[in-house]
Amino acid sequence: MKDIELVKIKRIESEPGLFCFDDCVASMANYYGCDYQMMFNGGIKIFRWEREYFAERYEIRLMDLVANLKKFHGLELIELKNLEQEEYHKLIVNNFEKGKPMIVHFDTFWCPWDPMYQNVSSVVGHYFIISKINNDNILCSDPYFGKELEPLSLELFYKGIRSVYLIEYNEINTVGIMRGAVIDTCREILSNNIITQLYDLIEDISIEENLFNGLSEDKELWSAPLIVLLMLINQFLCVTSLEVEYVAEKVRSDFLKGKAELLWDMAIQWKQVRKLIVKLYFIRKNDVKLKKMIVEKMKGVVSSLEKVLVEISNNSVIRVNLCDAFNNTAFSKYNGITIDNRNADFTTVGHIYICEKDMMFRCSQEYVSYEFQNIFLNEPDNICCEGQKIEIPRDIYSMIYIVGAAEFGGSTDILVVRDYNYSKNIKITLTDYIYEPQYGENVVWKGRGLYMDGEQCIEMSEHLYLYEKGYELETIPINEIVLPINPSIHIFAITLVK
Repeated sequence: MKDIELVKIKRIESEPGLFCFDDCVASMANYYGCDYQMMFNGGIKIFRWEREYFAERYEIRLMDLVANLKKFHGLELIELKNLEQEEYHKLIVNNFEKGKPMIVHFDTFWCPWDPMYQNVSSVVGHYFIISKINNDNILCSDPYFGKELEPLSLELFYKGIRSVYLIEYNEINTVGIMRGAVIDTCREILSNNIITQLYDLIEDISIEENLFNGLSEDKELWSAPLIVLLMLINQFLCVTSLEVEYVAEKVRSDFLKGKAELLWDMAIQWKQVRKLIVKLYFIRKNDVKLKKMIVEKMKGVVSSLEKVLVEISNNSVIRVNLCDAFNNTAFSKYNGITIDNRNADFTTVGHIYICEKDMMFRCSQEYVSYEFQNIFLNEPDNICCEGQKIEIPRDIYSMIYIVGAAEFGGSTDILVVRDYNYSKNIKITLTDYIYEPQYGENVVWKGRGLYMDGEQCIEMSEHLYLYEKGYELETIPINEIVLPINPSIHIFAITLVK
């Protein structure tokens, strides 16, 4: 087994009870040659309960780190607990022989290098890495405390062990969906009213006379419910900044890099809030002026957070304006007898999509939306592909989503994205407009159609379709899309995701 290089998560300063698991994961990711930063995707959830003490009324749950690691990085953590001593021993030996270190969840009371040793049995516990085993000791690596091959007696180990995490790694490439995942997180935080809940917390702090109710005399201040609550929010700001910074580097986005820096500044400001809260505790009186300062500082952080979340949500998707290139009309309103637009003819042989006021378009991704232009205006509403060149804002995009349909059978052709000294061919496929998707597309719209036989409108027995399909792009700037020369392919909308 090769040596484990200890990796510590970037932080403002060390926090009791936080980051030790993250540090272990980062070290293990480095061991297997993969990343870990997307484990922080998902934001937070805030719950409010009816409880006696102020700070205990709020519960904050952070992101599902383990699920994210597998989804985005291929690093799977499998927790095993409540095993017999012999089973733990056999497990450790077998994995050591295979060159597979493990993460252990441990009781701080039995960890000799932890400040809580023989003092506090922490509910949170502590995490470190099992590197080696011999007859007398477990050799441990602890990135949180900077310990390499720290001996731990078997006696103490079996007293303190709570669980172990087996680690499996399967290489995957998810760069194409990372930016979308960040967007989803921002939108989820906004839609779940996290911002409103944070403001509610601040309001409760402003009116609560005794912020430290529930802190017993025998406990340290850092374990006070309010301090723990503020620590968790601080951690959320820190790791969200790290995630956004990571994605910014992967997709080469100066925009996201700037937002990551702002999020880190917020974490620093929130850290100062916690320090002022601690000062308030030691003053041991209701200092109105100091409390007002704390409240205003907290409001400033939350306001900045909301602004950044909105900006990331709104600046990540470009809906391409295709109006100037439209040369075909597919949709027309229909009253049951006649159509509104006599120029409508999707296939050039009389087939028409019926435009209805309650039309529903279903996108495959929550963060992707489209401009279906001119459909309700009796004007050209799609591009019959003839090699048109579409200019777009020069930027790096991770995905291109196309909405369209083929006619006279399904069709495959080449769409080109390019910049001054770069071009990439993208093979696009679209199903014929009267069939269920045959190339893995998503159905964006399903509705009625007409066949024009001279002046007679004949409603078609088949449903008509519009399809959506996304294609990954390289992390290279592009400023132009060149459509194929293939009039059987019709494009109604294009959306780019940064």
